[in-house]
Amino acid sequence: MNIVPDWTLVALQILPFLVAFLALRSLLFKPMIAYLEERDAAIAGAREETGQLRERVAGARAEWDQRLADARAEGAAHRATIQAEANTRRQALVDDARAAAEQQVGVALADIEKARSQAAQQLEQGARQLAHDIAERVLERPLPQA
Repeated sequence: MNIVPDWTLVALQILPFLVAFLALRSLLFKPMIAYLEERDAAIAGAREETGQLRERVAGARAEWDQRLADARAEGAAHRATIQAEANTRRQALVDDARAAAEQQVGVALADIEKARSQAAQQLEQGARQLAHDIAERVLERPLPQA
């Protein structure tokens, strides 16, 4: 048994290996490496585009939030204006109603005073007539009207 290798046999075994290696390198390894590099470039491009899109979305969202805040502020101001106008109208209606009610109360008080005055006159006349009638009955003679 010989442990020293036979160099011709080693060369004959290396030769098919090198041929297979060179064939695989040109047919398989180079296209596969090119494909993988292209895929890495596409992934890097997609990540960059995604970053740009996220920045655009963030900018658009900030603009949207600002526009929404402006619209809310405008709505609040408009609502406050309308509410102030409504309060002014309500106060005017209340004042008009109060004035009309006070006028009606004044008219009613005047009517009541007139009715009280007439009732007082009628009561006074009735009381005088009743006193006259009572006096005639008590004295049992006719009395002159006063």
